[in-house]
Amino acid sequence: MMMYLVFIVLIFFGTYLWVNTAKRFNRTWNRFNTIIYQNQKLSKVAGSICLIIAFICLKSIHGLWSSVIITLNCLIIALMVVIIFTPLFQDKK
Repeated sequence: MMMYLVFIVLIFFGTYLWVNTAKRFNRTWNRFNTIIYQNQKLSKVAGSICLIIAFICLKSIHGLWSSVIITLNCLIIALMVVIIFTPLFQDKK
């Protein structure tokens, strides 16, 4: 059960690092997102590492092909969630 939680957190965090390119965020997210925005290549690498670790966590539970299918489905869901909810944290300027 804990492996699934780690998998879900890593999928969403990795997707967030890949997708996030916004400059203006509210104060609670400002420092974190400024670091990501200034280091886009580094955030892509970190996002990729998170996604690879998430896949390895899932592969230790399931077989290879079922892990690939589950990971792709979760990536699509995470991508939709990140794209929908990221503008909610932006400043309205």
